[in-house]
Amino acid sequence: MLETMARLASLYGLETIAEGVETSDQNDYLTDLGCEAFQGFYFSKPIDGKAFETPVKEKAVSLDDVNFDKV
Repeated sequence: MLETMARLASLYGLETIAEGVETSDQNDYLTDLGCEAFQGFYFSKPIDGKAFETPVKEKAVSLDDVNFDKV
């Protein structure tokens, strides 16, 4: 079923997002299928909003730094 969904997404030019990724094997398999974004315990345990803000702010990028010709 995952392979079919990934193929359909690719056929229609849609981005694929996998939720609930818990292991490196799952991540590798989904990457091989063409998934482009992931969420799950493999990447991070759930955190509250305040704990999320700090790393996001530290990695914040100004729009002036983005080359929109390559986006």
